[in-house]
Amino acid sequence: MNDHHLQLNLTKTELLVSIVSSQLLDTACSSTITPSRTVRNLGVLIDDQLSFTDHIATTARTCRFASYNIRTIRPFLSEQAAQLLVQALVLSRLDYCNALLAGLPTCTIKPLQLIQNAAATVPFTCKQCGKSFTEKENLKRHMRIHIREKQKPYKCSHCDKRFRHSGHLKKHKRIHTGEKPYACDQCGKRFTIKGSLLEHMRVHTGEKPFTCDQCGKSFARSAILKIHKNIHTREKLHSAVREYMCFECEKTFITASHLKKHERIHTGEKPYKCSHCDTRFIQSSNLKTHERIHTGEKPYHCTACGKSFNQSSALHSHTKNNHSK
Repeated sequence: MNDHHLQLNLTKTELLVSIVSSQLLDTACSSTITPSRTVRNLGVLIDDQLSFTDHIATTARTCRFASYNIRTIRPFLSEQAAQLLVQALVLSRLDYCNALLAGLPTCTIKPLQLIQNAAATVPFTCKQCGKSFTEKENLKRHMRIHIREKQKPYKCSHCDKRFRHSGHLKKHKRIHTGEKPYACDQCGKRFTIKGSLLEHMRVHTGEKPFTCDQCGKSFARSAILKIHKNIHTREKLHSAVREYMCFECEKTFITASHLKKHERIHTGEKPYKCSHCDTRFIQSSNLKTHERIHTGEKPYHCTACGKSFNQSSALHSHTKNNHSK
């Protein structure tokens, strides 16, 4: 370099030794340069092992900071503006010189992959609670929760159940407090709601206003009529055409959804998991019934005597054995 009247600026010069060669060090220049573990070239950090771990760590740190800033202002941005910011972040940072990372182990580039996955959720963020989603449809489905909260503004302080009207909440709270303001003037039995008292009075009067349109049989309560109609419904189901067949046991079903639920018996799939005890179930209805064990919820109430049950089958059995006459 001296022969060509050139001089190194040592404050801006970095030397990376990836292959030890005494000839390289002797002929580089007459100045003394201390070898560095990493050097920067066009914004890319190159280390002496060519593992690019320092470059990935620096890029990940920069992207996390930028992603945090985008999430901070996300409630004030439109969906299109948020998408543009995320695209700019990915193109300018994650995609910059990413061809150099080809062939690296998955564990090495995992930090960048995690940032890309997180960035994909930024445009689809709920402005009310801040929860993020990878797809727009999932965000729309989530927003229904907040819509229901607006439609049902009255919330029970005991079980978090929501109602559209304050009167409905007042009636519901009697389940927790045990209050029964309506009493039968003939036998003294008390009830939580007036409708239960009116149905109970039919026991004394013998009135049966609910008649089956299939066979003409009459009942004192609409719930008993509904149970009775299932007999006619089952008769129709047995006579219907069953197009969907299980290839394992050759059992046939009327709908594809019924077949899908049945096939889980053979596959052992249990997609519905309890958030309290990690028990898994084949059907969502079984999970919902199971969770009432943890919450203590008993949503099925006998309108005749006010007794509560956590399963509809228990209510049906109770009604049939005690109030069917």
